[in-house]
Amino acid sequence: MDKAIRTDHLKRQINDLSLKKSLTVSEQSYFFSRIRQLLENESLKDDYPIFVLFSDWTLHPTIDRSDLAGKILYHIFLSLDKMNQNNNSLLGTILILKSLRFRELFEDIQNILKRFDLSTNIVDYGIDVFGFFNQLIKELLLGNTLTLNPKMKNHMPWLKKICNDSTGKEILNINSFTFYKNPQYSVDSPKEESEYYLSCTNINNVTMQIPLEFNLWQIILGDDNYLPKVD
Repeated sequence: MDKAIRTDHLKRQINDLSLKKSLTVSEQSYFFSRIRQLLENESLKDDYPIFVLFSDWTLHPTIDRSDLAGKILYHIFLSLDKMNQNNNSLLGTILILKSLRFRELFEDIQNILKRFDLSTNIVDYGIDVFGFFNQLIKELLLGNTLTLNPKMKNHMPWLKKICNDSTGKEILNINSFTFYKNPQYSVDSPKEESEYYLSCTNINNVTMQIPLEFNLWQIILGDDNYLPKVD
């Protein structure tokens, strides 16, 4: 198919979805895959690295060869450190969701749609967009893991600096991250028990699970200058 014709075809498919106020799970998966194909067709993947990472994450059970994912894992490590210092799991949840760059994903999707003169209705800021991201976690990302293949360390100069300080100690004490659903959860579960968790596993295979709150998107996607920084 001619490149221009394929671009127009993809734009029509994407616009049919982006005009909506909400998407089914299959429509949301299709939405990500069509945008990814549009970027590939126009040689624009490098302009939107966060979107490309998330589109990969929705499709693959393990992402382990991404430099960007490695940096995100490092920021999650810093977030856990801040959470432990403050003894505050809610702060940890906010910082981890920020470390995962959902705000940049939100902006990437808006900017891609605007770049191709497509409707931004599906990601217009408001209550509907919160549902978009809730579904993304609960359905498309659930159980898929961001991790760091040890073989990749040689290809990540920045990682060597944080893995080895003056004593040679490994600093990056997180090996993988997953959104996890509690199989034991029910409507009769204790109030303090959560249905969804942020699951972080360190280099010693010790796993920490942090209750996932789904009412934080206004903080995650909005102005958060009052929060501790992880950059």
